[in-house]
Amino acid sequence: MRITRVGELFSPNVTSYREGIHYNWDRAGNALQLFFPNPSPREINAIRRGDVSFNLVTYPECLFLLVQFEGMPWWDAPYSWWVVPENQRTEPPELAEDESLLMFIFLINANTGILQVQRPIIPPKSFAEALIEAVREQMRNPINSTQYNERINEVYRTYSSPAEMLEFAQLK
Repeated sequence: MRITRVGELFSPNVTSYREGIHYNWDRAGNALQLFFPNPSPREINAIRRGDVSFNLVTYPECLFLLVQFEGMPWWDAPYSWWVVPENQRTEPPELAEDESLLMFIFLINANTGILQVQRPIIPPKSFAEALIEAVREQMRNPINSTQYNERINEVYRTYSSPAEMLEFAQLK
């Protein structure tokens, strides 16, 4: 994984991104990338230092990682092991009793490509275990990108916000 410093371009020569939130778990690690146009100081501080809550909504074709930073709304990011390029896929680890996952959170200014926040975090063990099990379940049930995209579109037609998805989240 390439090392990027806050204040530098997140990816070389890329100076803009589509606004959105992306979650990925591949050989490079477990990462949540937030692409916001001109993030406000409030958003930067919440993502840099605020408490973080996680949850999951799972479907056979994908999962939705739900995340909320202190004082901010819930956001969602869909993910499927099957849409990660095959040479980048990695199986979830077996966690020892005293272990959890390491996740990196990146806030990128979508208008400039500049990394605003880089934050390593260890999510709660209950979330880590639920995420690992959801990814393992996906690995047992191959899908294609069409099925993945159809499910995402269906979910977004059903729920007007990530907060509405919480009713069906795994962790109560």
